[in-house]
This record gives sequence, C-alpha cells and structure tokens, in this order.
Amino acid sequence: MFERDDQRKRTGSRRRVLIGIAVLLGLAALAAPLVRKPARWTLSFEGFGPVRVGMTVAEAGKALKVKLVEHEPPEPCHYAWSEGELPGIAFMVLDGRVVRVDVTKDVYRAESGARVGATEEEVRRLHPQVQVERHPYDDDGHYLVLASRDQRYGMIFETDGKVVTSFRAGEREPVRYIEGCE
Repeated sequence: MFERDDQRKRTGSRRRVLIGIAVLLGLAALAAPLVRKPARWTLSFEGFGPVRVGMTVAEAGKALKVKLVEHEPPEPCHYAWSEGELPGIAFMVLDGRVVRVDVTKDVYRAESGARVGATEEEVRRLHPQVQVERHPYDDDGHYLVLASRDQRYGMIFETDGKVVTSFRAGEREPVRYIEGCE
C-alpha cells in the first residue's frame, strides 16, 4: 500500500514537472518576437529584406519590426543591429543613413542564394561576372567582388580561400571599407 502511494506521488510529481515545462515552452513561444523569419530575407545590392540603403536607423527598425541598437553616442559612421532578432546582421550607418549591410551567419543568403559557408566555386557559378581579389589580411583568402549594373552598389563575399566567411552589400564605397567604418 505504501509502495502505491509512493508511486502515485512520483507519477504526480512527474506530471507536474512535464506540465510546468509545457507551460514554459508555450509562454516562450508566445513571447517570441512577431517578426517574419529573418532567414527568408535576402541581401541584395540595395538592402536586406525590407531595409533599403538610404533609410534612417528608425526607418530600418520600423521596416524590420525590431529595435535596432546603436553605439551611444553614435559616431558619424557606426553600426546598428538587433542581435536577439537578427543575429549575424549589422547595418553600417553613415551620417544617419544605412549605407551597407554585413552578414556573418549562414542562415542568411544573397538574392542569388550564396551564403556564409558557400564555396568559392558556388559563388563563381552564381555570379560569373565576379572579380577575384586578394584578401587584405588572409594570404589564402579572397574578396569576390560584384558591382550593380549602374555601378552605384557593390557586394563582397569574403573567403578563407575555400568558403565564404562573411559578405556585405550596399553603397559601393562603404562596401569597400575593409575594417568596418575605417
């Protein structure tokens, strides 16, 4: 009889724990931001998803439906980001406007389908017009450089000589900045 009581107590405890976990998971799902899946957004010469080069940080945040964080006080050239909702995406801001988007995670793609982790061969196949340049800091690496038809925008895929490690796009001059804003 005591064994049955102990067994019922253990079963009841397990149920309460499982119900508690289910409730917590449900609350976490409800608390998740109501942002479209960022992996569906792609990087183009002119922007990322709903963000267009030339937007203010406030306009970009509104378009993304997220709060973008900036360095305080913002320098004339700085970055804005939302690590919680968009990890691996950074918006370069120059004089209050988005001029470039940097991508460091493999969940995001360029419009062509290229992404972090893609081989140099894949990028060359997707972009036959790509120009290959030596990476300024990695003797084995390359910059795979593209320009928009009107030459106003650029895109650079950085590689370690084998695969893409990051990529960026936006206004042609800021895309060429090697060390972020410098």
